[in-house]
Amino acid sequence: MPYHGFYYEHIAREIEESDTILDVACGIAKLASFVKLSNYVGVDFTPEFLTVARKEHPGIVVWEGNALSLAFIDNNFDVTVARAILEHLAPKSVPVAISELIRVAKKRVIISFFKRPRFGSARIKITKNKGGWFSNRLRGESVMELIKSNPKVKDCTIKNHHLQSSVWIIDLVED
Repeated sequence: MPYHGFYYEHIAREIEESDTILDVACGIAKLASFVKLSNYVGVDFTPEFLTVARKEHPGIVVWEGNALSLAFIDNNFDVTVARAILEHLAPKSVPVAISELIRVAKKRVIISFFKRPRFGSARIKITKNKGGWFSNRLRGESVMELIKSNPKVKDCTIKNHHLQSSVWIIDLVED
């Protein structure tokens, strides 16, 4: 199986079949191939990606939107997923995105990092490419502190699935 299939398969294992899912920064909605499509909603701010997602998955629900201001009510989805997005945000936007992911989730948030955050590193390497995308190596302690400071968070587990990537499972206190 190609690496990306392996990557999505690991994320899908953390989602129950009956869970409603919000895939934030869904891109072309590759995760939709690994979960129950009728429970899936994707959000991305790139209309071209959403056009491809609709062609690849007829009937899929995808919306144009922004991870920093999700247009959904609190606790609207069982699970929110954010794949390889936080490392492309400006550092000041990371706490906002994490808060939004937690806000719209009832049970669980799954955050994957293509380049996993470093623990014990005093410096954060941040670059901005010609296209305006940030690429940062977030400090693991900082991200964990942001997550655990939210009163909805019960636990956070880190699963490393590849040499560079990791999946963070954030379990929430259910009302």
